[in-house]
Amino acid sequence: MYDLIIIGAGLSGLSTALACKSPGFSILILEKGSMPRHKVCGEYLSAEVLPLLESWGMDLEHRPRVNRALLSAPNGSFTEVDLPLGGIGVSRYYLDGKLIDIAVDRGVEVHTEEPVRKVVRNGTFFQIESSKAQYEAKWIVSCHGKSRPSFFMDHKPSNQEKYMGVKQYYKLDFPNQLVALHSFRGGYGGAVLVENGWVDMAFMIKQSVFMEYKNIDKVMEAVLYSNPWMKKLITDGEAMWEQPKAVSNFTLGEKNSNLLQALTAGDARAMIPPASGNGMAMALLSGAMLGNKIKEGVEYGKSWMEVENAYSKQWKAYFGNRLWWGKHIQGLMERPERANLAMRLMKYSDWILRSTIRLTHGSPERVKELL
Repeated sequence: MYDLIIIGAGLSGLSTALACKSPGFSILILEKGSMPRHKVCGEYLSAEVLPLLESWGMDLEHRPRVNRALLSAPNGSFTEVDLPLGGIGVSRYYLDGKLIDIAVDRGVEVHTEEPVRKVVRNGTFFQIESSKAQYEAKWIVSCHGKSRPSFFMDHKPSNQEKYMGVKQYYKLDFPNQLVALHSFRGGYGGAVLVENGWVDMAFMIKQSVFMEYKNIDKVMEAVLYSNPWMKKLITDGEAMWEQPKAVSNFTLGEKNSNLLQALTAGDARAMIPPASGNGMAMALLSGAMLGNKIKEGVEYGKSWMEVENAYSKQWKAYFGNRLWWGKHIQGLMERPERANLAMRLMKYSDWILRSTIRLTHGSPERVKELL
């Protein structure tokens, strides 16, 4: 019997484990794939979360700070702005790998390539069936990522708009202090410099738009290349992978967290539109919040509902406004006419753009409250 089993060894799963690990409290993380591995992700990490990572012993000071953003509309009009907070470019492969090493050093048990098949609540504990064994736990946290899993018995298909994400690394001359965001019909793409001198280029597009072409190369040529900035980014660079990585059929926004009384964090709780620029930070912070609440719940003998309510209240206070603004930014960027008009306004007022960025980000000072 484990005290806690976490499904998923991504950013939110690992941060949950690190936040609630203490002597005598046993934690098992079950991860369906190998780790670390490359994932479809924008790989811009907001500076608001750096104090949290540093408190766990991760040193990212060697990474150059990203302090400028270039944004372009589908018609090619653009603007640059200083980022109020800034961040760093860092790959998921690097970040996940470092966090796993830290978690294992602190006594967290991590099983990779062991997908969960079924989760059943049995009175006061959970029974988990994986591809390799059966486990029991007093608490369970699901950090299953973007897509709703099939291992929960109450799984229901979603009627929300579905999206597809694609990622490729390119070798090209790209400023290390810059993050770029370029919109086009049905979506947008971003670029930031990570390790090895590689530029991470990731884009998200409505699945309905992608299905008009049913091929990544074709949708890039027909849709993404309509934005000259996006075309230049892709055609000027040398692709590092033979084929880009892709993920499909995911939705944005808040998700139902009442899954057999399993707590959730990261994208499993809610996926903020990538245009907001702090998806990785949000995953790390939500996991840390949840880990702290579980630790507090165990210490004071609180029920699942008491922990869920406390976590939900704190989560909404941190992320409620970000999701609202992220949703509206999303709707603006994936519609060319609106995106072109918005760009005309932003070119004449940096204040509008900087204010919008602040509304989708937190601050290092507030994050220190979680430590």
